[in-house]
Amino acid sequence: PDLAPLIARSGAGLIVMASEAGAAEAASPVETVLEALKAGLGIAGQAGIDPERIVVDPGIGFFRRRGIAWHRWDCSVLAGLGRLRELGRPVCVGASRKSFIGEIGGEPDPARRLPGSLAAAAAAVLAGAHLIRAHDVAETVQAVRVAEAVRQAREGA
Repeated sequence: PDLAPLIARSGAGLIVMASEAGAAEAASPVETVLEALKAGLGIAGQAGIDPERIVVDPGIGFFRRRGIAWHRWDCSVLAGLGRLRELGRPVCVGASRKSFIGEIGGEPDPARRLPGSLAAAAAAVLAGAHLIRAHDVAETVQAVRVAEAVRQAREGA
């Protein structure tokens, strides 16, 4: 909240990310993330930040104490990512090299999680993500282009 007026005055863009801190427990991981993002967007709106400069991020990897295994939480959020589109803002996903990929894929070294990172990026695009944050940019661009082509074919575009 203290940063919001500065962002509004400066004209900077903003990524509103859901996080466990202050997030109320909802019926599902997606609902919890959705409610956290709505709260963040409310703060931004009260500060006068132009909604056209705001992107939302579900906070993959930032929910650890929610009664279900954190890697299942992250998968559930990725699977339900399309729900975040109802916020009317572009959706950004940063899953690259995250620990849920290591847990599922059995790879403790983040630098060796490229295959899982590409799968997560493709899943995010297929579920409706507009932006992908990645460590391995060239490889991720290729995966995202393929996933986007599949999404467009599915949607009849």
